[in-house]
Amino acid sequence: MKKLMVTSQSVILLAVSLIGLANADLLSNGNFEQGTTDWVSVGDPPGSQTGPSAFTGWSQRDNGAYPISQTQLVTAPVIEGNYTAHITGSRADGIYQYPGCGGPDCTVSAWVYVVSGQMILGLSPTQSMFDYVPISHTGHWEYVTFSWSGGGVDGPYIYGWGEEATSPADFYVDCVWFNEGSQSTSPWDPSTGFDPNIDANFIANPLSGVYPLTVNFTDQST
Repeated sequence: MKKLMVTSQSVILLAVSLIGLANADLLSNGNFEQGTTDWVSVGDPPGSQTGPSAFTGWSQRDNGAYPISQTQLVTAPVIEGNYTAHITGSRADGIYQYPGCGGPDCTVSAWVYVVSGQMILGLSPTQSMFDYVPISHTGHWEYVTFSWSGGGVDGPYIYGWGEEATSPADFYVDCVWFNEGSQSTSPWDPSTGFDPNIDANFIANPLSGVYPLTVNFTDQST
């Protein structure tokens, strides 16, 4: 019979591995470096539809109203890397990815830039819209984090939230990160010393929420 020897070193290595898994990004292509610069449209002909987006690993949704949901990779403005996600559409049009999060707490973070209208960053436990934070400040990058407490979720969704044709959503997203735990472990979090590829001021952590949702707004751009 072979004996299994457990040393203090192996226990430490196992603990480090488990910590690494807990801190790991659960998303595929969260920094939007893979995909196409061509416009990808969902929703023509009209009708609520889903399909592949312009971003590898992300699905696209259209709510059935005009303007239709469109996505593409662009080379500017960029926070990190070579590309940024560009998303346009009407209310509840956008992208989602549901890799699953097994922890009791799950957190998503992202850099967002609203050109017009409004957008939302949310987490879903049912592969549908649930809880989210709205972002409507225009003309600059913002770093946003959002946490869910009380059970695993499927993953994040990033939708426009404009009032249909009267105020369509047009926005950029970069460096999305999704991890277990009540705090983001994103390497793109400005509190880690990350230096984003932007010259203008930005709003750091303008909106944060933990379910049940409590939103705190701090404008640090002035």
